[in-house]
Amino acid sequence: MERLPSYVKNSYDLKIILSTVIINPGDFLMSFDVKAMYPSVPRAESLAEAEKHLTWDKKLKDRSPWKPKQITKLLDLCFETHFIFINGKVYTQYDGTPIGKSISGPICDLFMGGLESKYILTRKNKWKPDFWVRVKDDVLTVWRYGRDQVKPFLDYLNSLHPNIEFTYEIEGEVDDEPGIPFLDMRCITIDGGIKTHVYRKPSNTNRYLHYTSNGPPSQKIGVLKSFLYRAHKLCDAEYLDKEKEFLSNVFIYNGMSPRLVDRTIQSYKFNETKADDENDREDRIIVRLPYVPGFSLKFRRELKREVGVDVIFKRGVTIRDHICKLKPPKTDMEKKGAIYHIPCKDCEKPYVGETKVRLKKRLGQHKGSCKAMDMKNGPAHHMWELNHQIDWESTSIIDQEKQYSQRKIKEALYINAMNPGRDVTSLMNIEKGDYIDPCWNEFLPEIKDRVLRRRTNREQKK
Repeated sequence: MERLPSYVKNSYDLKIILSTVIINPGDFLMSFDVKAMYPSVPRAESLAEAEKHLTWDKKLKDRSPWKPKQITKLLDLCFETHFIFINGKVYTQYDGTPIGKSISGPICDLFMGGLESKYILTRKNKWKPDFWVRVKDDVLTVWRYGRDQVKPFLDYLNSLHPNIEFTYEIEGEVDDEPGIPFLDMRCITIDGGIKTHVYRKPSNTNRYLHYTSNGPPSQKIGVLKSFLYRAHKLCDAEYLDKEKEFLSNVFIYNGMSPRLVDRTIQSYKFNETKADDENDREDRIIVRLPYVPGFSLKFRRELKREVGVDVIFKRGVTIRDHICKLKPPKTDMEKKGAIYHIPCKDCEKPYVGETKVRLKKRLGQHKGSCKAMDMKNGPAHHMWELNHQIDWESTSIIDQEKQYSQRKIKEALYINAMNPGRDVTSLMNIEKGDYIDPCWNEFLPEIKDRVLRRRTNREQKK
């Protein structure tokens, strides 16, 4: 999508782009909207546009074994198998893209991008705009051709395709305020440039997480800080204080004490990147627990001080978690943060390893090491030293762990369980992994049995 001529990632990126736009006398902002874009976009032409972009993508073969035509056929199949259940009857949609389907947005983007490249952002268009950005069905542009040419340009846009119809709004004519709303910003032309501040629709209720709700105070304060971050990103200096005052009133309305609101706003330090190196550390040890008022905060402080473990509060298990399985289950090859087991076709020595990335990618790295005769790699060393064949197809996950330090400990436990001695003689592994305290030794037989049971169950399923 980034290659489309009108692409803009989000309102933060748009704000940066708008700061570079020059407004000449007589210029004004306009927005265009595509009426009912999702069901109106022609399916066959959209898929042809998708296939064209896939063909241009030189890195496609590195990401997928599928050819552009095969991917296009799969996309078409996804659209064909979309059904709607209304009043006891089943309907299917034969053209357009289904609303709510995850692939509909990107497909519509590709079709509209092709339309823009061919007819709008081209020299053949006598009204060619030098600034034109689009997010789904909404377009923002700077009009430099006078008000009398707006209607002819609209007629031109609506003649480009029989399915696509545009409507428009002009800056200063949308509501009683100056400027024009676009995404969550109001854009205003002032002094040869474009100024912006946060925009909220009239239907916005300003209801957020109430301060008396059951949850840690830091979470509720974090909601206010996230709005302060947006204010700093989207508001020009002359609008920032007004936005802060508005947020102050909103969060007092949502149960936060005026003193806490004022202290949070005054102490807030805007960080452009919003980065948090401490929270991004892979070796950070985290425990996730339900929040219990009067106990959880003290427990978190004690755990951090005594053993360096961070506590993140989460909601408990709900009925929805038990009965709603909205996502299809992942195969072992798609899972991340795994401790895995690779057997050998010619002997009983397996390889036990851990990976942060998807297992499929990690196996690809092992296979590359085997091909390159990398003798520092366990499977490669085993294959070339003994002339054995690695059973890649029987690779399985024996455990999962997202945190790096805990994953390394689990890997070492499984290695020691499969190979209790000091030297590695029962595995393909060259090393035994991290040091494990001898107190774990009494659990190693049970851990080994767990691996063997998983392997037996896998073979029986085959």
